[in-house]
Amino acid sequence: MKNVIYFLLTCFLMLSTACENGDEETDPNIVKGTWELSKEDESDDQEVYYVETYTFMADGTYENRAFNRDAESGELSCYYRISSGTYNRSGNKLILNASVRLYNPENCGSEEELVDYDDGEPIDSIELIFEITNQGTELTLDYGPCSDMCPPNAFCICIGPQTYTKVD
Repeated sequence: MKNVIYFLLTCFLMLSTACENGDEETDPNIVKGTWELSKEDESDDQEVYYVETYTFMADGTYENRAFNRDAESGELSCYYRISSGTYNRSGNKLILNASVRLYNPENCGSEEELVDYDDGEPIDSIELIFEITNQGTELTLDYGPCSDMCPPNAFCICIGPQTYTKVD
């Protein structure tokens, strides 16, 4: 009788552990929240940080912002780009489908100076490989291999994996 109880207890523990791991694997909102990458911007004479944020909402939408932040005051000083749209997850991949893509043609300026990338062509979705580490506080996004060719309106980036810290 003791063997049967131990066997049932072992089965129960194994099944409950498997379910927990399975939930994490299929949860599309595992990336939910705001993630930030910040590094010193050496291209300017001012003391500023280049900041990029991704905010993933539970409803399947996201927003990506790239801007400069004043190192002393912490104030936002200018925008490079803003994009937003929907996202979904497939295993260790995030698929971002942008509906709005704005950038500053003069490099960095006010939010009002941002203009639409749209030149009449549909915007390609991008597929990023992601990994969450450090007890859920770091998100690494891998933009994939670099390409010599960048078709019109495609999201072509050649920067290697980037690690973001969860801020919200």
